[in-house]
Amino acid sequence: MSNQQHPRCMPPKSTRLHLSDDEFHQVLLIIKEESRLLDLYDVVRVISYTGIRSRELSKLRWADVDIAKSRIAVPSKTLYKRYVPFGPKTLQVLEARRVRKPASEFVLGESPTGLLGRISRQLRAVAEQAGIGPITLSIIRCTFFERLVSAGACIQSLGLISGYRTAHLTTKFFLPNEQVYKQAVRDQARIEEQE
Repeated sequence: MSNQQHPRCMPPKSTRLHLSDDEFHQVLLIIKEESRLLDLYDVVRVISYTGIRSRELSKLRWADVDIAKSRIAVPSKTLYKRYVPFGPKTLQVLEARRVRKPASEFVLGESPTGLLGRISRQLRAVAEQAGIGPITLSIIRCTFFERLVSAGACIQSLGLISGYRTAHLTTKFFLPNEQVYKQAVRDQARIEEQE
């Protein structure tokens, strides 16, 4: 048998894992210029600044946002509680959303799932307009992590922010959780500084 993979096992050529910096900024610029895309702009910025999953964002309640400690307690089905740090630009987005929807329990408003469906369609249209091809909110999240790695983030930060905790991450590194979290805060801040 040859060393080549079977065609059905190979990802399609159009599959992309993340956007380049130029592509990402081009998408942000198009979204920012359209006032009707304000929700899309907010969601893309929150995901691209924090690495939170769109599914997690859809379940995020204002009670999960700790402004004093600049962190989000990510809703989870496990006993492990994950905190994602955020900086001043994310705080601006969150505060603006709070002003626009003061009575809502959820950060994304009364119907978070419906909002995510609508903005996912808008994101595809914006990407087509930019000549990038179809992209998703997952690709925006992967772009955050690509940018985090490029900025020199440590592996513990990646694990803490992404929510992937492996035996390797918890046994090989002996930094206390508080130190790991502080490093994750510094690493996340580098991403917001790139804007």
